[in-house]
Amino acid sequence: MNVWLVKLEEPVPQDSNYRPYRMGMLESALVARGHRVLRWCSDLNHLTGEARYGHSTSVTYTENQCYEFISSGVTYKSPISIGRVIDNFLVKLKIKNKAKSLVAPDLIVCSMPTPALCKLSAQLSSHFSVPLVLDCRDYWPEIIYSEAKGWKLLAAYMLAFKMRRDLRYACKQAHSFVGITDFFTGHLLKYSGRSAGRFDKVFPLGFSPASSPDSEADTETMRAFWAERGVSLAEHEFIFYFAGRLNSTVYNAIQPVVDALKMLEQALPKALFVFCGSGSHATSIQNTFSDSTNVVFPGEMDSCALGYLRAHSTAALQPVERRIDYQNSYSNKFFEYLSSGLPIFSWLDGISGQKLVSEQCGFIYNDAEALTAQIIRFCGDKGLRVEMSRRAKALFNDEFDAGVVYEGYAKHLEAVYADSKAESYV
Repeated sequence: MNVWLVKLEEPVPQDSNYRPYRMGMLESALVARGHRVLRWCSDLNHLTGEARYGHSTSVTYTENQCYEFISSGVTYKSPISIGRVIDNFLVKLKIKNKAKSLVAPDLIVCSMPTPALCKLSAQLSSHFSVPLVLDCRDYWPEIIYSEAKGWKLLAAYMLAFKMRRDLRYACKQAHSFVGITDFFTGHLLKYSGRSAGRFDKVFPLGFSPASSPDSEADTETMRAFWAERGVSLAEHEFIFYFAGRLNSTVYNAIQPVVDALKMLEQALPKALFVFCGSGSHATSIQNTFSDSTNVVFPGEMDSCALGYLRAHSTAALQPVERRIDYQNSYSNKFFEYLSSGLPIFSWLDGISGQKLVSEQCGFIYNDAEALTAQIIRFCGDKGLRVEMSRRAKALFNDEFDAGVVYEGYAKHLEAVYADSKAESYV
């Protein structure tokens, strides 16, 4: 098959410190099965905020991996901004013009969001008479209201009307819906106005441990590196790990952790809580722990440093606000923690929290007292720690390993394509 993957913001293999996201992992699975992949990408690297080439260009990476980098000439810092709206509009127009001059695909996979690109993909699907698969990973347009404030909220309401119209159009044209959970597949079905069919599936985000391996390399160097940042493996018997964006979703759920750490200073003096990362609320989050001595904020760390820290951590934290989309999905960090055999203490009590409890590899806490009691019990029982770690890794290997997830996804796309060919002969 010649498959087009439409998702502007994800990293690509040419990027430094490349770490594949969903489309990258699907791309690898398809190429491994002998298919050709063309990815439509923004020239703007959304992780660094810098242009890759500074203009639109076509790149052949391997015989079966090609990329169309589209430049709008517009940059933006905030994901909710006029700049992004203008960028997306201009990129969409350029994709529309460029796409029709290329060799026709056999199948198109478009990520949702954005609804506008879903609509464009539906139009291209119709133009080429090929099947369209919509892949839903975010609760757009409904969730954009929670991210906007002031005049941006008014703009969000105005944009939402068009987004709903675009998404409805795309869903009525699509041959298959894929969601990262049942909730997101159902979100697309709601817009389509039909019931679920045999090509409507769930494939979780998945995670490739090889992209961020646990590391024992350069042991002495890494020990010294972390000791300089307040993490002493000799002094701290229990290390609780967090790595991710320190944004509003963490800030809004951090208070129970703050209060628990105050209680744990005396009850568990050899425990240390490490929050790696940066973000819009990093300073505010750090300030809430100003009276605590058992927490450190080392900032952004590279994959080697994080891999080493995970390999020496006892458990992980998931302090994420209970927003409807987060309650109905699994984050990349959830998979990363499990892949390292780290039991998880979760504020989320939706599907990720329930999965942890049912598989006996984590806890849900509803307040600081519960979190404190859970951590004290966990640290005081070595047998429990070993068993929960084993269960965490087994759960990951069985359900969330990228090799398992995306091989299944690739086979699904093959089935959709085969069905479309069979229909064309009827």
